[in-house]
Amino acid sequence: MPGLIHRLPSFGVTLLVFASGKIIIGGTTERDQALEAVNQLHDQLSTIERV
Repeated sequence: MPGLIHRLPSFGVTLLVFASGKIIIGGTTERDQALEAVNQLHDQLSTIERV
């Protein structure tokens, strides 16, 4: 299944985002840190224009 590996060095977190929409968050056990990492990814992806 196609996916994206996105590393956030500022958080020490790695996000694996799959085409199905599921996300695996590695590198933390803190819920707040995981949510912040997902929010940061969302912000970055929302700046990309759709073709």
